[in-house]
Amino acid sequence: MQRTSTITEQQATVPVLRAPKVLLLEPREEVAKAIADGLTADDMEVCVAATAAQAASRLRSGSPDVAIVRVELAEATGYTVVDRLRELRVLAERCQVIAISENASPIDRVRALSRGCVDFLALPLYYPELHARVQLALSRNAATGAERVEAIEVLGGLRIDPRSMEVHVNGQAVTLSGKEWALLVALVRDPTRVMTKAELLRDVWGFASPGRTRTLDSHACRLRNKLAAVGGDYIHNQWSVGYRLLPVSPL
Repeated sequence: MQRTSTITEQQATVPVLRAPKVLLLEPREEVAKAIADGLTADDMEVCVAATAAQAASRLRSGSPDVAIVRVELAEATGYTVVDRLRELRVLAERCQVIAISENASPIDRVRALSRGCVDFLALPLYYPELHARVQLALSRNAATGAERVEAIEVLGGLRIDPRSMEVHVNGQAVTLSGKEWALLVALVRDPTRVMTKAELLRDVWGFASPGRTRTLDSHACRLRNKLAAVGGDYIHNQWSVGYRLLPVSPL
């Protein structure tokens, strides 16, 4: 009798099997169709988007298990979708992002990984490799008891947690908006050089060209003030050029 009860409890914990959901952001119809056909044949539910706006609309109906995101888009960058997943608090928890790009330099790979992508593939794609990478991403979602990503100490006293989006300065928590967080992460990626305004507007806001806007300066000012309020002097403005993460000066 006891054995029957135990079996019943174990059966109750078995999850209902469903097809993994994959969001595919790829502007080229023929490429998107080839990938979607392959993944569908491999028992996955694929939702295709040709633009960042379409992908964001798809996310309103629920979070995918894996997002395959083309970095180069006409109206923005694929990182717009990554930012949206981060805002929904599902990035690296219930959704793994694989970036695909025509540019495969080390800098491009680091940029993708630092934005929250777990993998990077160069175009043109070899489908068996893509399928293997998707399976690996799904296995990360399925893993139980996974260890929490450790917070990273970027500079003296400045610590960021990529998963929870928490920032601490000298042990004190700093509350940032989504764009302030994305701006800080963009500066953290390469703290030794000045990031130009065009680069930051492209990477954080998805602007194809900087145009005439003060949004970067406004967000940078708020970010600098929030960090300075708890003793962190990190954000430096290089006049008319851009911003960099300023190392703490020795006493």
